[in-house]
Amino acid sequence: MASHESVDPLLVAPRSDGMKPLCSSGFTLIELLIAMVIIAALSGLGFAGYSAVVKRARIDGTRTVVLAVSTAIQRHDRQDLAVPVLTGANWRTIVRRAWDLDDDNVLDGDPSLDPKEPLNPAVDEFTAAEKAEATSAAYRGLVAESPNLSLPPRHVDAGKHVLDAWRKPLRIDHGDSERFSGSRFGVWSTGPNGVDESGDGDDIASWKSQ
Repeated sequence: MASHESVDPLLVAPRSDGMKPLCSSGFTLIELLIAMVIIAALSGLGFAGYSAVVKRARIDGTRTVVLAVSTAIQRHDRQDLAVPVLTGANWRTIVRRAWDLDDDNVLDGDPSLDPKEPLNPAVDEFTAAEKAEATSAAYRGLVAESPNLSLPPRHVDAGKHVLDAWRKPLRIDHGDSERFSGSRFGVWSTGPNGVDESGDGDDIASWKSQ
């Protein structure tokens, strides 16, 4: 005769209050809490992953812009500006750096589009005298003078300054060919932290490898 395991009738018998037996399938409160914790953790990882992807895209996009600007400068005929200046009754010529006329290490925009000074010293860099010098030399900045320099609209502002992905103007310096890997100039972005480290730190520079 086959043996039968005893079963607690309270676990399977219908309850007088109409509720399901205790062994009925379903989620307990603890299981629901565990599921909520897992979902929250996965959501956090998703946001962190998304932020990392966005940061990487901004860095890569800015590096592309920096290298495009560096190439445009290398290929451009204009390297220095011969500016005629009237001193007393005599004219003389002074030499300014192309692409950084005012020697502030900010890549020039178009002086003729520069607002009345100084709304933002980081971008609106020209004094009235410097604007006059630019006009005398027919100088309009790199973007206006480089028809083959194709940049996304978000990387150029109304004053024709070239901006990085964080809306900061690109920087430029001249002269230190050893530092700039053999080039006579270097171009860089201040990078994700927005702090100018002269191409060091997290700056994105034309002479630095990826």
